[in-house]
Amino acid sequence: DDDDDDDEIDDDTPMRAADESYQGPPAAGFDDSQGAGVAFFRAGASLNTAVGPTDFSFLLGKAEAPSAKDTPVPLSPEHDIAAGGYAADMQESPAPAPDFSMKRMRSQDQVMEDAGAKRWAAELQPPQPPPRPQEVLFGAVPGEERGTGLMNPPISRTDPFHWLRDDSHTNEEVQQLLRDEDGFCCRMLAPLQPLSDELYKEMRNHERESSVGLPSIYPGGYAYYGRGYRNEKYGTHYRARIVSEGSADSADGDPVPADIDVLAAAVGLKLVDEELLLDENDLNDDGTGAPRPYLSVCGPEPSADHAWLAYAEDFEGNDSYRIRFHDTAQADELRDDPVELLETDGSMQWDATGHAGMYYVGHDHEYRGYVVRRHVVGMPQAEDSVVLEERDKR
Repeated sequence: DDDDDDDEIDDDTPMRAADESYQGPPAAGFDDSQGAGVAFFRAGASLNTAVGPTDFSFLLGKAEAPSAKDTPVPLSPEHDIAAGGYAADMQESPAPAPDFSMKRMRSQDQVMEDAGAKRWAAELQPPQPPPRPQEVLFGAVPGEERGTGLMNPPISRTDPFHWLRDDSHTNEEVQQLLRDEDGFCCRMLAPLQPLSDELYKEMRNHERESSVGLPSIYPGGYAYYGRGYRNEKYGTHYRARIVSEGSADSADGDPVPADIDVLAAAVGLKLVDEELLLDENDLNDDGTGAPRPYLSVCGPEPSADHAWLAYAEDFEGNDSYRIRFHDTAQADELRDDPVELLETDGSMQWDATGHAGMYYVGHDHEYRGYVVRRHVVGMPQAEDSVVLEERDKR
């Protein structure tokens, strides 16, 4: 009986235990039952009938519909027919593809291309981490700080994927799963790479060689602004002195470049003595001449007396910023202050007067801001005073 044969289980088929270790994504070559059903329907239905209704009698068993296997399906570029397997079986006895007429408003090439894309996508199976049921407590747990107003006694819930939580980022099994998921995403998006490159090239062609932002006026006679360049990944930050038109300072100062001079004139400013404060492209250098894999910069923020400059940098992508200080009155090689503020969220605010102190937000081990501290320039971070601390971690 064919039905009995379908219900039999092949003894050679490996069974996956519910708690086995992650072994990577499943192998390619599995049949796409949905795609096969669509091919069966298209092959059996007379969609190319010139007149009259479409014949669906094959669904009632009045006529033997051709097998979906007889309809050739385009293969993935990664499939090697010479290696045999499902792809080779599909090519043993190919039959002419059904003629899809304009009644469907799609050409045969489009239909076959879509079928090939579905087959290719079906062969790319996403990574499947094994479930490992674990009881997890919600509410008040002895020995853990979970805030106030908790359920007591706690309740228990079964989480089959709780084992994927790895706060230390040292579990190699979890790291391997993340690498496989990243690879799966790259393979799934690979067909869009030509379009992505084309769009990127078009957008780049619309960029100017350089662009400059509107100057921001700060009390104390300075304007700060940024400039970007087409062939640079990151921007640069400048400042210039604000002078009165026709004054002695205006005559003595060096003129600023034409691009910022035009923008300053549009808002009624006269700027002289442009000064480069920070080039983010220098931060992107890992010290060996190679670019860093990631860079995010907050700021820069000038002090109230314009004598110091602070900015925050993140090289990991986890929103944990390191705040650094520059003495703008010193030469470049002496400008960096040796003290750096670690484990901050990038927020910073100078004292209202001078440059004696700065306020910043620190984060906890889960990268959540919870404390405002005041730092005295030149002093170790361990001596910073706490201004405000949020103790409720909910």
